[in-house]
Amino acid sequence: MLSSDADLCAVTTLFCQIVAFFSTLTVPGGCDRPQILLRCRLARILVRRGDGSRKRTGRFSICPNRFGNHAVNRLAELAAAMVCPAQNVSNFSSQLPGDSPMSGYGTFCEDFYLNMNLGTEMDVPQSRESMLHFFEQVQRRYPQMQHFYGREKQEFVLEEEKGQGPYRWVSVEPRRVNSGFVNPENLDDAIEQHQSVLELVPYELSISPLDCESLGVVLGFDFTCRGNHSEVLAEALGVNPGLEKFLSIPQARVISHEPAIQFALDEDCKTQCRVSFETRTTAFHVKTGEFPEEQLSVYLMVRRFESLSPGENYADEFKRLAKLCRDIADNYLVESVLMPLQQAISLR
Repeated sequence: MLSSDADLCAVTTLFCQIVAFFSTLTVPGGCDRPQILLRCRLARILVRRGDGSRKRTGRFSICPNRFGNHAVNRLAELAAAMVCPAQNVSNFSSQLPGDSPMSGYGTFCEDFYLNMNLGTEMDVPQSRESMLHFFEQVQRRYPQMQHFYGREKQEFVLEEEKGQGPYRWVSVEPRRVNSGFVNPENLDDAIEQHQSVLELVPYELSISPLDCESLGVVLGFDFTCRGNHSEVLAEALGVNPGLEKFLSIPQARVISHEPAIQFALDEDCKTQCRVSFETRTTAFHVKTGEFPEEQLSVYLMVRRFESLSPGENYADEFKRLAKLCRDIADNYLVESVLMPLQQAISLR
């Protein structure tokens, strides 16, 4: 038990110094950071304040597999929230000194992304002129998007150079328009990009608000995991009590476990939210016991169905959906899903 706020700050400062020390290390072979997993935990710390009052914090942990400002700022954020009750610990989108609003999500996974999907009732015009003009207008707003190509089934893509950092992409399918931003440094930049695309579609692709089948925002997280993904999910999130007993069957090994939940956010069920998982472990991996490093994905989708009402537009409606998605991620997904999942992967 820490007897004062000063003691808590001292412990947190020590943690930060440890993380900062590891971030400066180099290893033979030219690697710029050691392949070491540093686990720093602040768990159920009881703070006794000067006025005699006490505050018990929640359970928080950080298991970064990369070092630098993200880890240090995360620890500083936790310490500040413990000392100052007014600060919302779960708001990982808040600005920290020297950090970006979205970097909090980056401490939990290898990659994260914010995507927009607009589904239409009618086919999107596929003429050469209209398609090229649409992508030219997108490129005019984001000049770094220089790679244009076509896929099967009349899908066309414009994207930035894919590398280790953030990158944008936009695609058009026969009945869907998509926009994505991978590893954005700022959440507002991703939302602005998707709104810009939505402002173009009524004029460049003749997609009116009446033609809307669904409009959605997807916040995705990819975890690099070597092992049985289904077992990792079962360990991190648990199994439905009605099914848990099946795991005790002799010689039983989990091959597929992808829980999902979908719920409405309004009375008429037009706005819905879905949390789902995608594992990439196959029966062959379980049979041989050889598990390659694959991505275990978490998806948070908030989607609005049916046509837009008179007076509504795509850009404003997407902004509303993005806010709902961000609030659900910060207040529910991080603590209940991302943190336990990160911890389960780090312990394997």
